[in-house]
Amino acid sequence: MKNDPAYLQAAYSAIFADRLCKQSSIIAIGGGAFLDLTGFAATTAHRGIAYWRVPTTTLSQADSGIGIKSAVNFQHHKNGVGAHDVPRGILVDATLLRTLPVRDWISGLGECLKIALINSREYFDELERGLPAYLARQYAPSTAILRTCARAHFEHIRGSSDPYEKSQSRPLDFGHWAAHRIEALSKFAVLHGEAVLLGIALDSLYAHRLGRLPENSLARVLSFVSACGIGKLARQQRDALNPEALLKGLDEFRRHIGGPLCITLLEDIARPFETNVIDINLMEQCIRELPARI
Repeated sequence: MKNDPAYLQAAYSAIFADRLCKQSSIIAIGGGAFLDLTGFAATTAHRGIAYWRVPTTTLSQADSGIGIKSAVNFQHHKNGVGAHDVPRGILVDATLLRTLPVRDWISGLGECLKIALINSREYFDELERGLPAYLARQYAPSTAILRTCARAHFEHIRGSSDPYEKSQSRPLDFGHWAAHRIEALSKFAVLHGEAVLLGIALDSLYAHRLGRLPENSLARVLSFVSACGIGKLARQQRDALNPEALLKGLDEFRRHIGGPLCITLLEDIARPFETNVIDINLMEQCIRELPARI
C-alpha cells in the first residue's frame, strides 16, 4: 500500500470529493501502513486536516500507531516521503487483534524486543517469560506485553527532547538500518516486524563479534528471535540477506538521517551504545552467519 502512489492519490481524491476541510476530521482504522498513508494524506491535504488513529495490528498498537510520524515509500526508499504531525487522538482496542493472521500477530514482537533491549532489562525478562503465551495467542498476557511496549514508545518520544528526529541519535531505530533494506530487497514480502527481528539479531551478532555484547546476552536475543520462527523466513529470503545488497542499507540509513552514520548497538541488555563506524568485512561475515544462528 505504501509503495503504490495510486493509494495516496485515492486518499487525496476521497478527501476532495467529500469536500473535507481544515474543520473536518479523518479517522484512520487499520494497520501501520494504512495509518501511515492516511496520516500523511491528512497532514498534507489543505496543509493539515485533523485525524485520529485506530491501530488494528500488534505492530501498530505497540509502536507504529503511537507517535507523530506518517510516511509513504518512494522509489524503493522506506518512508522516503513523510511528515510529523500530532494526531488528535489514538484509540487502541485490543479486541481488534483477535482475527489477525499468524505472521501479523508475531510481527508486533519486533518492536517489543527492540524497546526492551535498548530500554529495560525488566521488560526483556517479561518478554522471555511471556513468549510461549504470546505465541499461543493467549489474549490477556499478550495484550499486556503490547501495552508495555506502547507505553515505553510513548514515554521515549515524549521525554526524548527530539520528537521530530533532528539529531543523529536514533535509539528507536535499533535494528532498523538492516530491517528497512530487508523489506525492500524482499519486495516487502517480509513484514516490518519480521525484518526488525532479523535486524536486531544481525546487529546483536555484530556487537558480540566486536567484543561488546556478552555471549549469554547474545544467546538470549537469538533464542528469542528463533522462537518467533524468523530463522525459516531468513533461509527462504536469501536475496534479502545477500551481503552486498544488504550492506547498501547502511548508506541509505546515513542519508536518511543526514550527517555521519550513527548506529545503535548493544553493550548488554538495556545498555545501548552508538557507533559512527561499521566494520564492513565483519558485518558481512555476520550476515552470512545469521541464518544458521536463528
